[in-house]
Amino acid sequence: MRSVNFDNPYLLLIAIPLLLLVIIPFVIAIRKENRQKSAVISLVIHIAIVILVTLAAAGAKVTTVLTETNVYVVADVSYSSDRELDLVDEYIDEIKDNLPRNTKLGVVCFGKDSVVLYKPGEEGRSVKEALVDNSATDIVSALEYTSGLYKDDVIKKMVLITDGRSTDPDSRGRLVAQMEALESKNITLDAIF
Repeated sequence: MRSVNFDNPYLLLIAIPLLLLVIIPFVIAIRKENRQKSAVISLVIHIAIVILVTLAAAGAKVTTVLTETNVYVVADVSYSSDRELDLVDEYIDEIKDNLPRNTKLGVVCFGKDSVVLYKPGEEGRSVKEALVDNSATDIVSALEYTSGLYKDDVIKKMVLITDGRSTDPDSRGRLVAQMEALESKNITLDAIF
């Protein structure tokens, strides 16, 4: 993202009289039949100097921010959501289509264990291709596993796609603790049920 700021934007108005001071003598002194390349080059150089002086007087600052965002979709592919894998792929495609620039998408599939389907920036694949033990659902471990995949110098976001069923009876307390741990690591978490 790039932005241009000025300390005093009103000083940009001094460009008008300075340009007039440069252009009017050129028009008066150099007639159409007497125009030479050296005179035209001189005029262009003088106009460039006027623009640079005006920008310097106004305190022009160009700020460029290069940030990369990594979004991991944590997709439930356990037995309880086995019939909805096409819908999960549709959600992932919709997320991918709505990503802003400088954002890369990765997918982690989970059941009893967690597996990276593809990392941010890699070619996408269907969640049906994930080789995951689907005999159980461990949401907390999947979130914890995914939180360790991020690089330090990126903005971290996570989208959880699940039916909400977990085979761990104490998952609610562990899930709240894991969400607090994600927040302390500056990872934003959204969920699609």
